[in-house]
Amino acid sequence: EPIYVTLGIASPTRSFQICAGKQLIYFSYVYSLPEIKQNPLGESYTIECPNDYVVAIKTNVYGVTSSGQCEPHDAVKHCVVTTDPPFLCRQRCVYMYTGNEIVPLCNNTIASYHYVEYQCIPTKTSTVATNNPCSNDGSKTIIQINRNGRFQSYNYPNLMQMNCIYRLRTNPGYIMNIYALDISLNNYIPECKSNKITFIEDNETEGLDVCEQRTSSLVYSSCSNELDLRYQIADPSQNLSYGVELYIESQVHPFDWSCGEPLSTLTNPTNIRTTPTMPTQVTLPANTSFTGAFAEVQYSICYGATLIRSCPSGYTFMILDAYYGVKSLASNPCEYVQGDCGQEAMSTITQCQNDLSSCYLS
Repeated sequence: EPIYVTLGIASPTRSFQICAGKQLIYFSYVYSLPEIKQNPLGESYTIECPNDYVVAIKTNVYGVTSSGQCEPHDAVKHCVVTTDPPFLCRQRCVYMYTGNEIVPLCNNTIASYHYVEYQCIPTKTSTVATNNPCSNDGSKTIIQINRNGRFQSYNYPNLMQMNCIYRLRTNPGYIMNIYALDISLNNYIPECKSNKITFIEDNETEGLDVCEQRTSSLVYSSCSNELDLRYQIADPSQNLSYGVELYIESQVHPFDWSCGEPLSTLTNPTNIRTTPTMPTQVTLPANTSFTGAFAEVQYSICYGATLIRSCPSGYTFMILDAYYGVKSLASNPCEYVQGDCGQEAMSTITQCQNDLSSCYLS
């Protein structure tokens, strides 16, 4: 089974692209290079998640190219429009594009392709919300997210008149990704009035209101490791509404995260030279017996140096993030320091792409 199933977490983001013709462009991960193959079934793509997982659509895009031909998705070069998922997709579904989607924002031109990013998210993780009504004194109910968990509104799947504030909290240096498994509060009407949930950051007085999201999808990513979730039910008589069920997963705060306080960048770059060093080899015990993934590790590879990483037999690598960095001060050590200038580097990594037990980066 996939390693993310063993860990009980969401899968990496995957994507695919269906052309208007009989071609399919697919990506195993969002950072991989696209490959174009003839699609013998026509304009379709099948998504299938493991048992106890559902499909969560992150991006649903129709794109128009200047040539009118199908090209790998490029939001900068192409005229694109982002839409809601076209249908409810649970564990398995088939996406089809017949080549007749007219995009009004692109001069009513027929889209050259349909591009989708998705994840498989678990549905049976342990619940993190206490099955008790919230306090009447207006105090916040603390909910700790150590790695991941499932939030259910009180008395789910039935509505009760409530006005609660939950304080979602994870470890410092992390953020929270919040996925909708079921948000049904307003009888399929998306205009939020009497019933809604609201995500409120610490520096905000008003937040993002959501009252209807019945397709599994990423609805919010926090700016920091803490966030207020307000749950308001003023009209519990909505007979086609059931409450809220969310899947919440923490992740390391991305270096280039645009939310929250902006990261400092280097305004006056300095030409820094360092002396090349001999390769550093990191090896795990050959006889390691383990039933899951090892903990995440982080390394800084200095200019001119090489990192060699080896895994035990039966294990391979999953590179989560990679960045190039320029030190803001020449005296800073060769590792990230607040104020350094950084740039995403995942798309430039060509090594460690295969299921090998060792690889190197330099």
